[in-house]
Amino acid sequence: ELVLDKDYWPDLDTLIANHLAYNPTRNRELDLLPLFSWLDEQKVRSVIDDPRIKPRPTFHYRLPNAHLQDPDWTIITEWNRWCRVEYLADDRESLDQACQAWHENRQQMIPESWAELVKPWLL
Repeated sequence: ELVLDKDYWPDLDTLIANHLAYNPTRNRELDLLPLFSWLDEQKVRSVIDDPRIKPRPTFHYRLPNAHLQDPDWTIITEWNRWCRVEYLADDRESLDQACQAWHENRQQMIPESWAELVKPWLL
């Protein structure tokens, strides 16, 4: 919820500290720990001592559904999904609307499917 607040624009140290406090895991499609380790390895290692985290100046994106053994599988679907996220991130008005919708949906007694609600901003 913190990072979806439209007023959340932390400096780098705060962003890393918050990530380590609220999301201290490699188990994400977008793993920021290699990048944060490259920027401040001591801070990351003080919270997560995992030798699999290799400091490097890049995002680490894990393909959620890579079917390399399937000859009909292509990376295009995942690439296009990532591009839609990038377009949304670059459109401040739409991003604010999507974040507000997420917050409002979380307040519902029976929330709607976020995958369905977010479609207008990602299609």
